[in-house]
This record gives sequence, structure tokens and C-alpha cells, in this order.
Amino acid sequence: MKAFNFSLQAVRILRQWQEHEALERYAKAVRARHEALQQLNKVQEKLEAGWAEWKERFSKALSALQLKQLQAYCGTITKRKEDCVVRLQAAQRGVSLAWQQLLAARQNLEAVETHYENERRRYEQALHREEQKLLDEMAPRRAWAPSETKRN
Repeated sequence: MKAFNFSLQAVRILRQWQEHEALERYAKAVRARHEALQQLNKVQEKLEAGWAEWKERFSKALSALQLKQLQAYCGTITKRKEDCVVRLQAAQRGVSLAWQQLLAARQNLEAVETHYENERRRYEQALHREEQKLLDEMAPRRAWAPSETKRN
């Protein structure tokens, strides 16, 4: 019997490549979300430190200019925080999209893999039937073959 040949091997390879690419895009999106979250946390820490300093200095005798500068600094940090939140939300949407694409790629690959496994199983069964047929054909021949055990 000839060797197993999967007729959709090119499609199988393509689907494996597509799944691999989707997995890489997902990993990249998760890294981007993680970086955006880290940046947001850093900005949040700066903002909290700035407001704590503002409250501390407010209780002391400071000039209006110093308080205004500190308030402007905190306002700038607040704006940066808002920008970080927007980036984090965009990164989360990117993760969700990449996840959906990964799921679709996996489903497409699984469909081809299921077909491959079915084809392979049918091939193995046909191979087994052919081997069994050959063994069944050989069995009667052995039974009728002359015995060479007693030649004395």
C-alpha cells in the first residue's frame, strides 16, 4: 500500500502558520497592555505623591505662586494619567481583538486537524485490513504445505 498522503497538507501548514501568527499577535497585545498598565501605575504614584506634597505644603505658609505651580504640576500629571487610561483601554481592546483572532485561527486549524486525523485513521484501518487479508490468504497455504519435520 502506498504511503499516507494528506490531500490538504498545504492548507494544514497554512492554518498552522496562521495560528502561530495569531498567537504572536496576542502575546504582543498582552505585553502592550502590561506596559500600559505599568505606565498608568507609575503616573498614579506620581500623582498621589504630588497631591500629598500639595496637601503638606498647603498646611504650611507658602506663597500663592508655589501653590499654583504645585497645583499645575498635579494637573499635568492628572492629564498624563487620563492619557494612560486611554492607552490602557486601547491596549485592552487590542488584547480582546487578538484573542478573538487567535480563537478563530485555532478553530480553523482544529477543523483541518480533525479532517487529517480522520483521513489518517481511515488510512491506518485500510492498511490493517490489507495486512489482515494477506495474513488470511497465507494461512491456508501454510496448512497445505508439505511437512518437512519427519524425513528419516
